[in-house]
Amino acid sequence: MVEGLEAYGIEQFAARNNRPDLILERMGFGTPEQLSHYQVLYQKRLKKLGLTEAMLSGEAHVPEAKIVKTARNGKFLDLGFELSDSKYPLKSFNIFVNNVSLFGQAGREITGGSFSGTEKVELGDGRNKIEISAMNTAGAESYRAFTYAEYKNTKLRNLYYLAFGVSKYKDHALDLNYADKDVKDLEAAVLNMGASYEKIFTRTFLNSEVTAENIKKAKDLLKGSKVDDTVILSLAGHGGYDKGTDPKYYYLPHDADPDDLTKTGVVFEDIEEVLTDIKPRKKLFLLDTCESGELEDEVYAQYLALAKERGFKARTFRKPGKARGTGANKWRSFLLEKDRFIYNNLARRSGAVIFSSSLGSEISYESSLIKNGFFSREIINALTDKDADKDSNGKISINELKAYVRAAVSKDTGGLQNPTIDRDNLSQNIELPLVSN
Repeated sequence: MVEGLEAYGIEQFAARNNRPDLILERMGFGTPEQLSHYQVLYQKRLKKLGLTEAMLSGEAHVPEAKIVKTARNGKFLDLGFELSDSKYPLKSFNIFVNNVSLFGQAGREITGGSFSGTEKVELGDGRNKIEISAMNTAGAESYRAFTYAEYKNTKLRNLYYLAFGVSKYKDHALDLNYADKDVKDLEAAVLNMGASYEKIFTRTFLNSEVTAENIKKAKDLLKGSKVDDTVILSLAGHGGYDKGTDPKYYYLPHDADPDDLTKTGVVFEDIEEVLTDIKPRKKLFLLDTCESGELEDEVYAQYLALAKERGFKARTFRKPGKARGTGANKWRSFLLEKDRFIYNNLARRSGAVIFSSSLGSEISYESSLIKNGFFSREIINALTDKDADKDSNGKISINELKAYVRAAVSKDTGGLQNPTIDRDNLSQNIELPLVSN
């Protein structure tokens, strides 16, 4: 964003200006349902930040954040900073290490026109990019002042694996064949990584164990984790949007009712909460579900026909031939557009890398030929196939994992399914060891 000779990062005014509903309306685009959906998202963002529309300003004015002192003390960095605003009261500040928030999405509350403070920041292994920013009561964020600090951890770290897989549902019409096996097979691959970690902790919930309560409690299993540890969260089964006027994406636990996801599903944000505000900064979220429920009837039928020809089973709870043209089933194509500017709010949230099994406009599949979902099978293959380790360093980076799995799944399914990174963290270097079968 530019005003005169002043340039601002677009995220600095995201609280106020991230308004696709207004842009589409003024350009004459968008359905009433789409505009309403984006407007609701805007209101939710304000609420999470503790702001109201009345508080927002139309000016290109931002607070100022400065790092005035750094002092290294072993694994910790003492960060001295000054925050100020010449026009509006300060509302909060946040510190990020490699794009992972130390104080949650809302930050730490402050008041007044200026604030000076010191925070002790624990460093992770390798290069640490440490940023600080302030937000004022008008919803504008400062430039992010930053510094770097290197730390070498010579000790082995721990690996945590949490997984939920449902093949057998209370409603047997939803049953799949291999979602539970997917997360167990991946657990076996993770347990083979023992030489690279001090300890490996795993907890896998299967079928009737997959409840909303157990998902919410899963965070308790990470209480003993530390900054340098790695966490993998894996989900396999059904996923989809509810039919309400404020559509949300849900994972379907064992007792889910597709016609009442608001009461029986687990909303995506509650699952990501497992990875929010925990000590580990290396976080990988693997999602072997699909979002195909919003596909046009004709396209959906074509996908199912192709899958049947190739012996694939679709991981979708939408019934074949069920119309979506009218009433509660009206087609909502905008839900297939997973634009990070709209849905991620330009906020860093959990700082996790989220790797999904398919694009929003596709179906995810499993097959009796491989006895797995295609996405989960190729994740496991990537961790055990030397061809995935392009730089031959004995480790699989996120970029190597992404490239291998995307290409393999697309080839396996004849282009029907293409995994995608829904949210990335370019500042966090996550690597997993290459292991033997």
